[in-house]
Formats: sequence, C-alpha cells, structure tokens
Amino acid sequence: MILPLFVIALGFLMKKLENLIELNKKPARWDENWKELFIKGIDFVIIFIVFFSIPLFMIFLSGFFTTILSRGKIFSLFFFRGQVISVVMTILLLISLFLFPFALAEYVSRKDFRAAFNLKVVLDRIFMVPVEYLKTYATITGIYTASFMLIFLVFNWVMAYLLSGFILFFDGLVTIHLISKIYPRREISVQKKVG
Repeated sequence: MILPLFVIALGFLMKKLENLIELNKKPARWDENWKELFIKGIDFVIIFIVFFSIPLFMIFLSGFFTTILSRGKIFSLFFFRGQVISVVMTILLLISLFLFPFALAEYVSRKDFRAAFNLKVVLDRIFMVPVEYLKTYATITGIYTASFMLIFLVFNWVMAYLLSGFILFFDGLVTIHLISKIYPRREISVQKKVG
C-alpha cells in the first residue's frame, strides 16, 4: 500500500510541475484522476532510474572492491580500485543531480521521454539561466541534505519512518516551485480578443 501511494505522490508533484511550467493557474488536485497521477509517478521513477542507475551501480561496485575483494587490506590493489571507482561515482552522481531537475522540467514541458534524456537541450536550458540555476541547485541540494540529516541522524527509526515521507514530499513541493521559477519556457502564447 505504501509504494502505490508514494508513486501517486510523485505523480502529483509531476502534475504540479507541469501546471507551473505551462503557467496553468489551476492547481493540481489529489482527487482528479488517480490513474493519471500514478502514470506520471511511474514516469518520474523511470527517469530517476535512468539518470541514477550508473552512480548507484558504482556505489555497490566500489563497496564490493573495498570490502570483499580487498579482504580488509588497505594497501591492496582492489582497495585502491574501489577508491578510484568511488571518486568516479561521486563525480557521476553530482553530474546526474545537476542535470536531473531540468530533465524533469523538459519532460513535463514536452511530454516526451526522449526530451528528458536529450542532454544537449537540457544543458542549453541550464546555460540560458546559469547563475539562477546554480543558486537554485545549491538551495535544493541544501534542502535535501538538511532533510536527510534530520531523518537519518536526528530522528529515531520510528520517527524517521513516520515522518520521512512528509518531509521529502514537502521538499519536492519546494523543489518544483524553485525549478518552475527559473525554467526558460519555449514560448508563451498570447490570445487576442477579436471584436
């Protein structure tokens, strides 16, 4: 039951981001279309998995090299390889985190999966507003870092389990509002009254 609700919550965030980017004043609602929210949530999960699959795989690979293959020996070749993989993984993770917000915005703007993975277009959008994007990226990273520290370091496991979903959902709301403020839209249509 928790997983479908989590996916629906992600779909709600995607729908809200879509409305904000399209300058649609109508607020996203929970009770409109649960199927649509679920599908949008699945879309989010797919984009997330594609963006973060290589860094996440490298985390496990680094751990495998540094713990199992090195057998606890710090001065072994396997331990050194594990550390190199860890550095590469960190760089790839930061790159994925950097591109992910505008990749999501590009997907909801064009309603096409290929748009989320067209890194040239995503980078073009970022370079249209580089200073604003860096400030927003730093703010988003700070918000999620503070939330994860609160969840994993401050709360006991019961409180972390009960409150983590609410905290991360609120972080998602703040994130999509920040992204929508700086995302450069392709065009804005102006309708003229005739007569």
